Amino acid sequence: MSTDNLTLDAAIKWIEKAQQLGYYNPNVARMIRAGAEAVSKVVDGQDDQSVDHIADNLDSIYARLVNRAGTDISAATAQTYVARTRRLLADFKEWVRDPRGFKPTLRRPGRPPPRPKTPPAQDAFPFGNGAASVATPAGIEYREHTLSLSSGRAYLRVPATITEQDYTLIDTVLKLHVGRKGGT
Repeated sequence: MSTDNLTLDAAIKWIEKAQQLGYYNPNVARMIRAGAEAVSKVVDGQDDQSVDHIADNLDSIYARLVNRAGTDISAATAQTYVARTRRLLADFKEWVRDPRGFKPTLRRPGRPPPRPKTPPAQDAFPFGNGAASVATPAGIEYREHTLSLSSGRAYLRVPATITEQDYTLIDTVLKLHVGRKGGT
């Protein structure tokens, strides 16, 4: 899909949807909106409002932002607003291009993506090619747990009721991995 008909105003409106979809936490959404709205105020009505044009001209828009703001906005703040707008435009264009495969850009390069606040859906558990969900006997209720460990996350799926013998087996298996490098 072409981004010619997409505008900065449409990108600003999209922030709320991006937050609802979990791409931005409320604080990030608020900061991106503030930056983009400040940039929007200095883009003249006669300027091309497309996201491509604005993205290509953010350096000159930065100068306008600093000059028109006077003493209200420092150069550092204007630079921050432009960076947030650049991120918004890149995310918005990518989301329009492929909503299902979209992943928001990170604030700082090299930083790991934020961990989701809710556990993944049942079929998203990383048990080799979905074998666990296929091998699940019908009629047995399971409890799923996401455990935050010092070395990453673990996904635990156990029957709703287990015996003392089941617990002992699970405990024994887990103890085999304590202190091991790389696991087996």
